[in-house]
Amino acid sequence: MVIDITKIKSFGRLPPALKLLFTLLSIADERGCIRTNKDDLARAINVTRQTVGNHLIALCNSKVIKYKYSGLARLNPDFFRLGNETERANYRKDYDAFVSDI
Repeated sequence: MVIDITKIKSFGRLPPALKLLFTLLSIADERGCIRTNKDDLARAINVTRQTVGNHLIALCNSKVIKYKYSGLARLNPDFFRLGNETERANYRKDYDAFVSDI
């Protein structure tokens, strides 16, 4: 079941970085793959595109995600505990091969 976290009553009071992280989690597939863009993310969390960019850089620098200007992104499978151990090892290979360009 997918839950739209933007419908949670207290979502609007969360810091933008946390809103962004929750939004990325909500749109990622089971392997932690994301296809989006900064404009859509900015609208989803009601901030500027530049704010989204700054938070994406921080998340990348923290090794939480990898992001490309094209809008493709990967969640760190170890950080988010994606899948079982075998699946996570495969997801880790995909994550390691994915190169951020921000």
